[in-house]
Amino acid sequence: MKLKDKVAIVTGAAGGMGQGFAICLAGEGAKIVAVDIETEGLEKTEALVKEKGGEILTMRVDVSSEEDTLSMAEA
Repeated sequence: MKLKDKVAIVTGAAGGMGQGFAICLAGEGAKIVAVDIETEGLEKTEALVKEKGGEILTMRVDVSSEEDTLSMAEA
Protein backbone atom coordinates (compact mmCIF):
# COMPACT_ATOMS: atom_id res chain seq x y z
CA MET A 1 0.00 0.00 0.00
CA LYS A 2 1.96 2.93 -1.33
CA LEU A 3 -0.34 5.61 0.08
CA LYS A 4 -1.05 4.23 3.55
CA ASP A 5 -1.83 7.03 6.03
CA LYS A 6 -2.00 9.68 3.26
CA VAL A 7 -5.11 11.76 2.48
CA ALA A 8 -6.20 12.30 -1.11
CA ILE A 9 -8.71 15.01 -2.02
CA VAL A 10 -10.53 14.02 -5.20
CA THR A 11 -12.65 16.66 -6.93
CA GLY A 12 -15.33 15.65 -9.42
CA ALA A 13 -15.63 12.37 -7.52
CA ALA A 14 -19.33 11.77 -8.26
CA GLY A 15 -18.55 9.91 -11.46
CA GLY A 16 -16.23 9.33 -14.39
CA MET A 17 -12.52 9.81 -13.88
CA GLY A 18 -12.91 11.38 -10.43
CA GLN A 19 -14.78 8.33 -9.18
CA GLY A 20 -12.16 6.06 -10.72
CA PHE A 21 -9.33 8.01 -9.10
CA ALA A 22 -11.02 7.81 -5.69
CA ILE A 23 -11.36 4.03 -5.98
CA CYS A 24 -7.78 3.53 -7.19
CA LEU A 25 -6.27 5.80 -4.55
CA ALA A 26 -8.26 4.02 -1.83
CA GLY A 27 -6.94 0.73 -3.19
CA GLU A 28 -3.43 2.03 -2.57
CA GLY A 29 -4.29 2.83 1.05
CA ALA A 30 -5.14 6.55 0.88
CA LYS A 31 -7.92 8.02 2.97
CA ILE A 32 -10.26 9.72 0.51
CA VAL A 33 -11.99 13.09 0.68
CA ALA A 34 -14.39 12.91 -2.27
CA VAL A 35 -16.06 16.16 -3.33
CA ASP A 36 -18.49 17.19 -6.05
CA ILE A 37 -21.58 19.32 -6.50
CA GLU A 38 -23.61 16.20 -7.34
CA THR A 39 -24.38 14.37 -4.10
CA GLU A 40 -26.13 11.36 -5.65
CA GLY A 41 -22.97 10.31 -7.45
CA LEU A 42 -20.95 10.84 -4.29
CA GLU A 43 -23.11 8.26 -2.52
CA LYS A 44 -22.20 5.72 -5.20
CA THR A 45 -18.51 6.61 -4.95
CA GLU A 46 -18.66 6.22 -1.17
CA ALA A 47 -20.22 2.77 -1.51
CA LEU A 48 -17.63 1.64 -4.08
CA VAL A 49 -14.69 2.84 -1.97
CA LYS A 50 -16.09 1.16 1.14
CA GLU A 51 -16.60 -2.09 -0.83
CA LYS A 52 -12.84 -2.04 -1.42
CA GLY A 53 -12.23 -1.52 2.31
CA GLY A 54 -11.32 2.15 1.94
CA GLU A 55 -11.97 5.07 4.26
CA ILE A 56 -13.88 7.98 2.72
CA LEU A 57 -15.40 11.34 3.60
CA THR A 58 -17.80 12.81 1.04
CA MET A 59 -18.83 16.45 0.84
CA ARG A 60 -20.86 18.63 -1.49
CA VAL A 61 -18.32 21.21 -2.59
CA ASP A 62 -18.33 23.72 -5.43
CA VAL A 63 -14.61 24.13 -6.08
CA SER A 64 -15.26 27.51 -7.74
CA SER A 65 -16.46 28.80 -4.34
CA GLU A 66 -13.76 29.98 -1.94
CA GLU A 67 -16.16 29.49 0.97
CA ASP A 68 -16.84 25.86 -0.02
CA THR A 69 -13.16 25.02 -0.48
CA LEU A 70 -12.25 26.55 2.89
CA SER A 71 -14.99 24.50 4.55
CA MET A 72 -13.63 21.38 2.84
CA ALA A 73 -10.11 22.09 4.10
CA GLU A 74 -11.40 22.58 7.65
CA ALA A 75 -13.29 19.28 7.54
